[in-house]
Amino acid sequence: DTRLMHESEDSTGWVYNGATKLKVYPTVAAFRDATGEPGWVAASTRGRTIRLQPTEVLRDAGTLESTLRHELLHILVESHAKAGTPLWFREGLVLYLAQPNAAMRSGARFDSIGALEIVLRAPASEPELRQAYAEAQSRVAKMAREHGKDTLMNWLKDGVPTQ
Repeated sequence: DTRLMHESEDSTGWVYNGATKLKVYPTVAAFRDATGEPGWVAASTRGRTIRLQPTEVLRDAGTLESTLRHELLHILVESHAKAGTPLWFREGLVLYLAQPNAAMRSGARFDSIGALEIVLRAPASEPELRQAYAEAQSRVAKMAREHGKDTLMNWLKDGVPTQ
């Protein structure tokens, strides 16, 4: 959807000049088998390819547009991220850009940034992943309030200061 890409470009201030490929799987089982993702993950992006569960499944859940927006933001963020930028920051930035005014949960649930990174890379369950997303988004939103969105976008390209 070109509209969603334009919205994503507007929220980042960047233009994406590459071609994006959308791979929609015919069933949730086919998505799981092909991507290695659990069935509760709606989509994932690898390089320029968005891998998506069946659109009717996401449409019925009311998450098709938000899922596509999230993955398009990943393409933009990943295409500008400095090598080695922590996953928690990249994921948190995507979530923040998708919903900059979302209500933030208070209090950290993970003992360290390292623990948060581990869960984001290999969550044991959907609730654990949701909590990791919430914490990553909350951390980035706090950084945005303290330093401004433009600073965060520069950190993505130049490196995130140590927390």
